[in-house]
Amino acid sequence: MRGRTSVLVGGWSLILGAVAFMAVFSYLAARFDYPAVLDGAAATALQCTLVSALGMMLGLMRWPTIHWRLAELYTTADGA
Repeated sequence: MRGRTSVLVGGWSLILGAVAFMAVFSYLAARFDYPAVLDGAAATALQCTLVSALGMMLGLMRWPTIHWRLAELYTTADGA
């Protein structure tokens, strides 16, 4: 059952990470008129860039942690 739990936790983590990623960019689009804000003043664009960097970081942090474990479990899984 341990392998199944890891897969479920990994799967839910991927889903939540994707939803968080979409939430950050939805916030950027609503709050800063992203990506048009990048043509504006530097202070506004930099504030927007910091928020988008956080979103990118959250998206990239999931790759080295969860995907490898799911791939390992996939290779040892039974055919059921």
